[in-house]
Amino acid sequence: MKNHYLTRFFTLVLFMGISLSLTYGQLEVTAPASVAGTYNALGAAFGDVGAGFSGMLVEIEDNDGLTTGCVGIANADDVAGNVALIDRGACGFTVKVLNAQAAGAVAVIVCNNDQDNPDDIPFNMGGGNCEVDLPSAMISYNDCQTLRAETGVMATFTPDLPAPTQANEYLNMATTISDGTHTVDSISGSGGLFSGSTGAAYYEYTAAADGVVNISSCGGGADTRLLVLDCASNLLAFSIDDCDDGNGNVVASNLDLLLLEGQTIYISWDDAQSADGFDFTVSLNALPTVNVTFTVNMEEETVANDGVFFHYDINDVPIGNELMTDNGDGTWSYTIEVTTLDTINYVYCNGANNFEVVPEECAFPNFQGNPVREHVMLGITDGALSPVCYELCTNCPSVNVSFTVDMSNEMVSPDGVNMVYAGPGVTDVGDVSVVALSDNGDGTWSGTVGLMTGDTIGYAFVNGGVAVENVEAVPDDCGLLNSFGFNIRPLIVEGFEDIDVGVVCFGTCTSFCPVEGCETTPILMENLDNYTTGELVGPQSDVW
Repeated sequence: MKNHYLTRFFTLVLFMGISLSLTYGQLEVTAPASVAGTYNALGAAFGDVGAGFSGMLVEIEDNDGLTTGCVGIANADDVAGNVALIDRGACGFTVKVLNAQAAGAVAVIVCNNDQDNPDDIPFNMGGGNCEVDLPSAMISYNDCQTLRAETGVMATFTPDLPAPTQANEYLNMATTISDGTHTVDSISGSGGLFSGSTGAAYYEYTAAADGVVNISSCGGGADTRLLVLDCASNLLAFSIDDCDDGNGNVVASNLDLLLLEGQTIYISWDDAQSADGFDFTVSLNALPTVNVTFTVNMEEETVANDGVFFHYDINDVPIGNELMTDNGDGTWSYTIEVTTLDTINYVYCNGANNFEVVPEECAFPNFQGNPVREHVMLGITDGALSPVCYELCTNCPSVNVSFTVDMSNEMVSPDGVNMVYAGPGVTDVGDVSVVALSDNGDGTWSGTVGLMTGDTIGYAFVNGGVAVENVEAVPDDCGLLNSFGFNIRPLIVEGFEDIDVGVVCFGTCTSFCPVEGCETTPILMENLDNYTTGELVGPQSDVW
């Protein structure tokens, strides 16, 4: 049985760095004579793709006093009209280029920061942002050190990537569309952002009102993969194999997505399934009516004789104080009908008129100024809120789960080690958690998260920031495969006691990190009771 419940979680960590053929472009330096010559470079797969550029290289200094360009450029007057030289690291490539663009640069050179492989340029910089217009390229660490040591460096970049082959090949070239039927003639080029794709076609759509937009290629003539992005190429939703072709096959794409009036999305059709042309439709529909279930955990309380009540209003209109259903396991539930985007203010009552005291950290003032719980209904289908403990902000009891990863065989990123995890049914970025692990000083890194008994999560360790190149490759023996081809480590929280998952070596299933060069697994002798000294047998010594 395939496990797809963390598909969206792993989509989030798909790094926007595109490994293409690595046919190098050329950075021709003409002055000063001390550094003149030809240097390898790889053009970015965003911005003005396939464009060359010329100018003087000027090293940036950002507002943090760094050369990574992750915040505004402090020496903007020097950068304006020139080619900005920026170090890789600490933030996404598009962030760096946007900051240089705002400072008036005509192009950007990014210096690779891999000092262990100082002559490497690992990939064409990837990502997407509808606002990036500049061309950019990456050079190796060594070449960058050579060039930055001089002033007045004049250079011309001849690109390695071809010019766009279709009008909407990249995110910043998206075709603006409205409701109706649209035709993708075919998918070509190198604008694909996600795993399994090379080319893509992009469309920009803005909602005319609050509603649920339907995007569908069902019956459109080809198998498709659909990705919906924001301007910065963050994934909002995706669809693959969601249409019945009438012959027992599930193909093409169909999804519904909540949009607010004036919200703009970017529709990406890539060639992961097919590069053939097809038709697709876009339609904005009214907000739906849905059912939502609220559940309170009363296991720490003595329940009143008349039961537990749900006292609530919708959009500041008082509705009622209703008896909840006893689930027989210490929890009580109640279901109400609302419209998507409705705001529900509520409290639980232990007895009809005994209102809980909602903790300050999760309380909102209602229309009367009283502290209550609040839920804004963002779902477009029936759903249920996670149980909470009476008069607490979380369920009860919680279990502290400790995780430790051995990084002995890794060059740990300057950004440290993180762990990412998510539970079943994850549908958006906000449901994915990132935990910064602490360095134990012995090659291991640890962190603790609070989970609930019965929780199911999938997790993975990350060497550095959350990007696919940094996520460990979990072996099949201890990992679960998701739809995008990544393995995650599964965990089910059982019992009520705190859990120590134990040490695991980064990217392995073992509790220790194998010594590089050893072809066999070390055997640890734990029981020496039967060992006796005496006549030596072969090379064995009688001294342990």
